[in-house]
Amino acid sequence: MNNPGAHKFNENNSAELIDKLDKLGEDGFFNFVIDGWSKLPQDKESDLDQQMIEFSESFFALFRRTGERKYFIIGKVFRKVGHVIYRNNVNKFDKPKNYVKFLNLVSTYDEDQDS
Repeated sequence: MNNPGAHKFNENNSAELIDKLDKLGEDGFFNFVIDGWSKLPQDKESDLDQQMIEFSESFFALFRRTGERKYFIIGKVFRKVGHVIYRNNVNKFDKPKNYVKFLNLVSTYDEDQDS
């Protein structure tokens, strides 16, 4: 992948990722993407989380168009990585972004408080 942010994925330019998925499996592919992300410079204005969600949507569209399950798996991994990046940025920069595509922990329920 020369510059993944410059284009949407399609059947022609996603072959490298399919090969990685075949070699590494789903968990290994997730670790591959996380490792690649963690080497990129991080700042509070970064929108890598949004970019991962866009990549995910591209692969889900490919899955719906072709029926190829590997596209669905790659889309699922990119979505998962997008959420990891989002949560990391919220915790790291203490500046929550208000994106509707990401879930935020609102509160936790403690059964012991009700006793």
